[in-house]
Amino acid sequence: SDYWWSIVHQDNFLLDLFDARYVLAARQLPGSRTFEGVTYHPHDRLMSGTAANPSGMETFRTPPTWVTALTLVSAVEGLGEVPSGATVAEVTLVGVDGSRQVVPVRGGLDVAEYRAPEPGWPMADYVGPRVIWAGPAIVPWPATSSDPVRLYGSTMPLAQPYETVAVEVRMRSSAGRLHLNGLGLHSA
Repeated sequence: SDYWWSIVHQDNFLLDLFDARYVLAARQLPGSRTFEGVTYHPHDRLMSGTAANPSGMETFRTPPTWVTALTLVSAVEGLGEVPSGATVAEVTLVGVDGSRQVVPVRGGLDVAEYRAPEPGWPMADYVGPRVIWAGPAIVPWPATSSDPVRLYGSTMPLAQPYETVAVEVRMRSSAGRLHLNGLGLHSA
């Protein structure tokens, strides 16, 4: 477990050293949850990376699908003082003809800080994206495993349906590390 999390936490550096192209995992992990039809696991990420590292960009291929909305289960660790509404990441839908549609992921509206300032769920006066999971961090460094963390769920409708064959997720902000735990494409 310590070795696996050292691989995941170091931007896949150790996997690169082993020239690993694929990592196989169970299709349904015990403890999986669902948010608006998107299955995710609080401690298993689809990607985790910074804008300054290749791990801050990932491409997911899909059969041609008419997409009407995107759902993200994510958080940004080390978001800092990024103003609310600022674009911290982008989700790009790649069309069947190679065209691209960019959907911004905004700090404080679609995603927020991973490390929670207080344990558990937010207080009644909380303003921000929907907290869909709160609990202890599983990665023991740089903090202890009892530090509270949060994941946020956000569904972003598209102005018009878009026929998509791939989805690119990219961290844009120089502050923080994007953790993407779930990604869903909705169609009518």
